[in-house]
Amino acid sequence: MRWLADRLRGDHAGTEATAEDGMVIDRLRSAGVDTSRSLDIAHRLRFQDEASARLAAEFVHKRGRTVVVDRDADGSGCHITIFVRHDLTLEAIGTDRAEFEAVGGGMGGSYQGWSLVGYPVPEAEGDR
Repeated sequence: MRWLADRLRGDHAGTEATAEDGMVIDRLRSAGVDTSRSLDIAHRLRFQDEASARLAAEFVHKRGRTVVVDRDADGSGCHITIFVRHDLTLEAIGTDRAEFEAVGGGMGGSYQGWSLVGYPVPEAEGDR
């Protein structure tokens, strides 16, 4: 796992958040969420097997993150939830996304997205 740690220590080219990330942040602001203060954010990664999920969780935990491993309800795989706390900015989400996409990709998983802990994602105007 040293190669992954070395990769994450390097320059995070591509740390830009996605357009969808920006839309979610805008919706949360419109719903009254104060994104200028530190918030609890949960990032999810999915793995085909529990061993890979646990290996990724151990790696992320050693980097100072709180991590939970859960089996999928249908038994088809596992996911890990990584909890971080910081201001909700595109830059911060982009940095998180790059880190966790690298972890998932380096260990046979995939990044599934993020959400605020305790806040539902507001619907877009056209979704109502």
